[in-house]
Amino acid sequence: MADRQIVLLIEDNPGDVRLIREMLARGRGCDLRTRLRGEAFAGLEYLATGSACLVLLDLPPGQLRVRYLPQGLRALTGKCRSSS
Repeated sequence: MADRQIVLLIEDNPGDVRLIREMLARGRGCDLRTRLRGEAFAGLEYLATGSACLVLLDLPPGQLRVRYLPQGLRALTGKCRSSS
């Protein structure tokens, strides 16, 4: 059995969090675990651990300058395990 893949969800709206988790749970053939961070900086800190293989990001204006986002996302490169 393949390892469970981690989806990092960066979202501060509880209603949206519930909806997204429900949608992910309906995925067939996917074994996903969601990790929630309510704001962008906390999400990037978690991303730096290399644990997440997918990021779903709701980025409110002003919370994180767009120019810093690629730096955080680069931490993910090469960290995702292949499911093959």
